[in-house]
Amino acid sequence: MAHILTLCREQGLSESEFDAVALQFRVRFLKYPYTPERLRRMGLNERQSHAVLHLKVYRKVTNSTYQSLTGTSKRTASRDLEALVRMGLLEQIGETGKGTHYILKGTQRGQTSHKGDIKETKTP
Repeated sequence: MAHILTLCREQGLSESEFDAVALQFRVRFLKYPYTPERLRRMGLNERQSHAVLHLKVYRKVTNSTYQSLTGTSKRTASRDLEALVRMGLLEQIGETGKGTHYILKGTQRGQTSHKGDIKETKTP
């Protein structure tokens, strides 16, 4: 089972649910694993949860967008986003400055549009 989890993570798939009853073994692949309840269990604050749910629709978030969504200062937004990167939920694209944005870990870098209009590109 650990091998299955490792392979799923390597492919950017969401965490799966496993169930074993009698002689049956079931794996359930979740389409979008970040429900509000699960995010709370992971220890995210309200602001961070809101940002992760925002990413489901808009695919990326910048520091300034995070500030607008949550009503926080630039410094608080930076700390919250850095914490999400350390937790392994987000990936930072760009070093610093205006071009820097964050995506859900495991999503393709080429997915930059929103409301279902996704451009697919391969990552190196």
